[in-house]
Amino acid sequence: MKAARMPARPRSMMAMAAPSMAHAPPPPESMMDSTRVQTRSVEMGEFFRYDIENPVTVKRGQSAMVPILQGPIECRKEHVYKALKMPRNPVVTMRLKNSTGLVLERGPIVVLDEGTYVGEAILPYTTAGSENHIAYSVDLGVVVTEKQDSQSSMRAIHIKQRYLQKEHLEHLNTEYTVDNKKNEKVLLMIEHPKRDYELAETPEPTEKTESFLRWALELKPKSQTRFCVKEVKTVWYSEGIREMGTDTLRSYLNSKHIDKTAYTKIADIIELQRTIYARQQQQNDLGTESGQIVQEQDRLRKNLGALGQSQQEAGMRGKYVSKLETQEKRLDDIKAAVQKLQSEIASIDKSIEAKLAALG
Repeated sequence: MKAARMPARPRSMMAMAAPSMAHAPPPPESMMDSTRVQTRSVEMGEFFRYDIENPVTVKRGQSAMVPILQGPIECRKEHVYKALKMPRNPVVTMRLKNSTGLVLERGPIVVLDEGTYVGEAILPYTTAGSENHIAYSVDLGVVVTEKQDSQSSMRAIHIKQRYLQKEHLEHLNTEYTVDNKKNEKVLLMIEHPKRDYELAETPEPTEKTESFLRWALELKPKSQTRFCVKEVKTVWYSEGIREMGTDTLRSYLNSKHIDKTAYTKIADIIELQRTIYARQQQQNDLGTESGQIVQEQDRLRKNLGALGQSQQEAGMRGKYVSKLETQEKRLDDIKAAVQKLQSEIASIDKSIEAKLAALG
């Protein structure tokens, strides 16, 4: 595979001062030998320039194309599957290593495969010794189907004071099914996104980058290949013991994530917490009743204020006063009951905190 360089636009004002970079498809070796050029690139901070060893003369009013680089360059054909870019077909790329010793300016190239035109691409700015993947076409003869599923399983439960620390294993499996419909073998590179998981039961990647893991697969002609990437990570969840229910706790006992001793201790705490909830509900009911009584007393006092001095109204006044006295007694009873409930709740809460501390 060869890359023929087309004329490129200057990278900077400094680069404009040097002759523009232009390549034709590589000529026969005899022609290359007869037209060799001596060039070196010089880095200048964020700029660079080409220094041509042999002087070039351009007559007034004329122009000329000056060869900067003319010679072989190291490259290899690869198929790269990247779901984010092409969800079903791999792109055909040229893995190019700049072994020329020169900086290669960004610009268009023509790609020849064994002398046959196969596409065009843009060569990115490439420093000496660096490597680039240059995509130039899409291979419709290779179809990739990606299927992903996830699972979560609880590995262990650890008791930490007032919480159950639940250790879960999150599994993520990605299966790539590759159909090579062509009559030739294909070297396929699968690019898999790098996540905060660890590989499990999966071969080591052929390559690793900052964002991707890559595996190289050799696809036989007219064949189907399956490749699975299994990943796992540990995730921690906290569950407050005081907020738990007995059914949940019993399920942890049945699954053997906690033992009978821990179950008994935690079940006792849950039962005490349920007692607190019951006492708090009684408090709420008494508060509602107290509010209704106060509203009723307001109504009775307004009625008392509207009564006159007649005998009939005097009887009504006595009835209202008697009812107010009864309501006042009930309000006193409610106040005493609320204070008792508060004392009981505080005592139970103190007992729960002591039992939680004893859990460790």
